[in-house]
Amino acid sequence: METSQVRISEIGFKVGIGLLLGIAVALAIGRTYIRIIQTHKITVDDGFFFFAVVTLIAGTTTLYIDIPYLFVQQNVDP
Repeated sequence: METSQVRISEIGFKVGIGLLLGIAVALAIGRTYIRIIQTHKITVDDGFFFFAVVTLIAGTTTLYIDIPYLFVQQNVDP
């Protein structure tokens, strides 16, 4: 019996992750801009939001660094 697996190239994976990160960061910047325009101040929840965005960027950077190793491990037969 043949099993089919969906495979994505390394470049395609990087493009997809980068595109999603770009959308998330653009929306975060837009939210922060609108919030500052409306309230003219930054509150504690904005600090948590900023921390979440920084954590997202750090996690995506770590993933970008590890992508070559993930694709090497994926192609090794058990």
